[in-house]
Amino acid sequence: MVSITRSTKELLTQLDIEKIYTHVLNLHYERSPVFSVDNLTKAQLYIEDQFRKYGYRPELHTFTVKGDNTPYSNVQAKLNSESEILITSHFDHIRGSPGADDNLSAVAIMLEIARVCRKGNVDLPIEFISFNLEEQNPFLHRQILEKGIELGLHDNFEIPKTFHFQKMRDLLSQKTKKAFGEEIGKEKIHELAFSEIEDNLTEVEKEYFKYLINVTNNPESRNWSGLFGVNGSSHYVEDLVANDAHAVKGVINLEACGYTSKSPHSQTFPEGLDTRHFPSYKIDDPTIGDFIAVVSDGNSSDLGNSFLQSCEESDIDLPCILIGVPLHFEQIRGSLPDLLRSDHAPFWKAHIPALMITDTANFRNPYYHTPGDTITTLDFDFILKVAKAAFLTALKHFG
Repeated sequence: MVSITRSTKELLTQLDIEKIYTHVLNLHYERSPVFSVDNLTKAQLYIEDQFRKYGYRPELHTFTVKGDNTPYSNVQAKLNSESEILITSHFDHIRGSPGADDNLSAVAIMLEIARVCRKGNVDLPIEFISFNLEEQNPFLHRQILEKGIELGLHDNFEIPKTFHFQKMRDLLSQKTKKAFGEEIGKEKIHELAFSEIEDNLTEVEKEYFKYLINVTNNPESRNWSGLFGVNGSSHYVEDLVANDAHAVKGVINLEACGYTSKSPHSQTFPEGLDTRHFPSYKIDDPTIGDFIAVVSDGNSSDLGNSFLQSCEESDIDLPCILIGVPLHFEQIRGSLPDLLRSDHAPFWKAHIPALMITDTANFRNPYYHTPGDTITTLDFDFILKVAKAAFLTALKHFG
């Protein structure tokens, strides 16, 4: 392991926990592309303004989703004219939650690293990007929303009008998640889950769920990556591939980086993922959720090892597991789809080295995608260490 130089150590000490906290606080509101469009735009403008404040010239990468001409934008800021290293986050979220962990923790880390890079005159080809529409496709969501309203099953804010429908909706979600572990074609997952609850549904509920399944299984519903989420990053990488994808040497994608727990059995993992085979640092009990997970594919092992080594530095000392899966995008999509649930996935599809840096979201955080995902649940000492590890990885691996 290469020790940290004095100049690098000085850069790491400039990362400010109060500034990270302030970013989360300033963005602490609902940011849904369906239910709070103005707030989503407000968050985008905040990120642009912070980049300008730090001396960058932010640019917008604008795109649309299939079926909808509404423009959405990713926010980009380059440290210099090149873009070999990308440090990324996403700023959208869902209805009814401020999404403090998912994904304000990551946005705050990205912005703070950007500030220190400019202040410290770092001379590296780094580009910072905060992606839009990671969570959902607003056009598809509106279609399903309108169908539920038409059938009288929920109101304009998706609140179920009966307890039975709420129960069936939650049950379908549980069955669908379980079906991901079955050896079946992914287009059959919802049908399998639906068949398990069909006898308990009213005729109106059957109509709704069949409509949902038809929309979900329509190939036209998927983006360039063949996925439903990660829309902003999919459009970005699609454009990158059409131009010069070889320019990007590595991506550090930050995804939910702020929740920890010291309780035994607070940590789980996707079905089929045996963590005993992966290298780690300072993890005695993998059921205790107090570490960061670094997820890499077959093209990203060197970058993943660099991040693990950064966590081991005495100035950082961050418990970490390197989930290095020696597979590529299509293989992972068929066997471990949970590993594709963030903006690194389109880069994997394009064979660009990329990491997902995560506290594992719903596999640890009980507030994931709920109103409880608030700033008071975050571990900011942990977030600061993640910021240092991400920054050090960029400095050492590419410097």
